[in-house]
Amino acid sequence: MTKTAGEVKVSLQFTNDINEELKYVVYLIEDDLKYKQANSTPLYGNNTGKGRWENNFMHQHVLRAANNFAGIKVAANETIKAKEFKTTVALENYTLDNLEKTSVVVVILDKNGKALNAQIAKANTTQDYEIVK
Repeated sequence: MTKTAGEVKVSLQFTNDINEELKYVVYLIEDDLKYKQANSTPLYGNNTGKGRWENNFMHQHVLRAANNFAGIKVAANETIKAKEFKTTVALENYTLDNLEKTSVVVVILDKNGKALNAQIAKANTTQDYEIVK
């Protein structure tokens, strides 16, 4: 695997005036990764009572990159009705096994870090707005 980089275009619109500072976080996740995994639970088929290694455990939603876990600020004057906030986020120095199994998740947080909304899209696609009422 080689290190790679990419960009995510983020766009936010509001159907009413929030008029307070928000934050956003961009995550790059990958599915269907087969790697070794410690297993000590019958939840994943280990009924022996002892820990063991699963050699081909299928991992889902593996975090490959993020812009900032605490969130990047969006000013209050950008969170008003009919205003569109746009930015481009650079993600760097991550590795992927399969771009076809990769998705981008954007999470909108309030100023205290509580998740307000999230959207997911396959990598290299455009996701339209989801109107939350």
